[in-house]
Amino acid sequence: MKTVCLFRVLNGDVIALFPYEPGNMSLRTCSSYIHVGQHGAADVSLIAECRPATPDEYRELAAELTGLGYDLDVRETLDSPFEARKARLHALNRSTAS
Repeated sequence: MKTVCLFRVLNGDVIALFPYEPGNMSLRTCSSYIHVGQHGAADVSLIAECRPATPDEYRELAAELTGLGYDLDVRETLDSPFEARKARLHALNRSTAS
């Protein structure tokens, strides 16, 4: 299954944001990945606040993620932030029900 991914530039570094995957128990966060620190939670506001990374900027990070087993669906923007929030809520409900 493909993972929706938005690459953004944050303080000079490229960060991968996974807007359909919760970062922690807050709906304001999504899962993220960066070279230093690797997986973590990121505020979803970074999608709008940070500029999109260019393919040249995110090439290495995308290759690292692919090497970890990700099948990326790279997008520049979200079609529906509401749908992404709904997916994070659904994932959180599944994890707390187990």
